[in-house]
Amino acid sequence: PPPALIAVAVLKAQAMTALSAPEQLCRCCDHLTPRQREVLRGVLAGKASKTIAHDLRISQRTVESHRAAIMQRVGAKSVPDLVRLALFAG
Repeated sequence: PPPALIAVAVLKAQAMTALSAPEQLCRCCDHLTPRQREVLRGVLAGKASKTIAHDLRISQRTVESHRAAIMQRVGAKSVPDLVRLALFAG
């Protein structure tokens, strides 16, 4: 299977633990805004931008802007790279 699918499976398994990988990554990235943390949790849960936008009641473009800012701040060049960072943080 592709590494991204493996990473998603690992993230789902970690989500069942007391402290999920997204929360651990957020601890490493204390400089993220609360909204960016919410978007990050959605991205790491494998949700599409449209779904995250619906869940957070913001526009899809706003989600994409937050995702870009998050990736820039943590040094991720792609969403799979962001997932890898989350796995290493966990």
